[in-house]
Amino acid sequence: AAIRETWGKQLRSRGVKLLFLVASTSDENLQDNIIEEDNIYGDLLQASFIEDYYNLTLKTIAMLDSLRNYCSQVKFVLKTDQDVLINVEKVFQVVDRYRNEQRAIFGNIFDNVVVRRNENDKWYVPKFIYSPEYYPPYASGPVYIFTGDSISSLISEGFKTSALYVDDSYFTGIVAEKAGIKRIDIKLVSPFRIDKLKKTDFNKYLGIHNYKPGEIIKIWKTFGFMS
Repeated sequence: AAIRETWGKQLRSRGVKLLFLVASTSDENLQDNIIEEDNIYGDLLQASFIEDYYNLTLKTIAMLDSLRNYCSQVKFVLKTDQDVLINVEKVFQVVDRYRNEQRAIFGNIFDNVVVRRNENDKWYVPKFIYSPEYYPPYASGPVYIFTGDSISSLISEGFKTSALYVDDSYFTGIVAEKAGIKRIDIKLVSPFRIDKLKKTDFNKYLGIHNYKPGEIIKIWKTFGFMS
């Protein structure tokens, strides 16, 4: 609800299609709520796996597959997590600046990131799955933009590549590299949450993450974007 009432509403008012990807659930009441919500808004896509941090790669595959099936002519896609505060003007500035760019991903690009080999590490990846010591350049996971002509290549290359549950380095790094997709560093995503956010700070970024739904609505009202 917070996204639909704030930056999602701004995007829709400018002709952008807004979609939410959700996982499956064994909770019948929750599933009934999902169906009811989709009947009202018509903007939910439900995948066949259970919601879990380690299924984020599956969620990205489901997103790309849905885009290929239902939005095959799309020129740009903004992918973001639900806790991200999006600056719509910055989104359109990026799209306008790179409107002629093809087969590219735009975001905060990390380079020379070491692959974690400690089995106790949350982002542990064994060598038998991915042997290089460093990831190729990849986009920070909370928010990035990619061109629509990248979708088919990312899907086809993804099915050929051993999956990691570290979804950002996997899809926007390893798979993108194999598919020949450029990664372009736009340096417009805040690497951390900004407490006591001011409008001057907000105007610097395309996205700032780690906000609760109520905080997003409060910030939107404070900035005068909604009554």
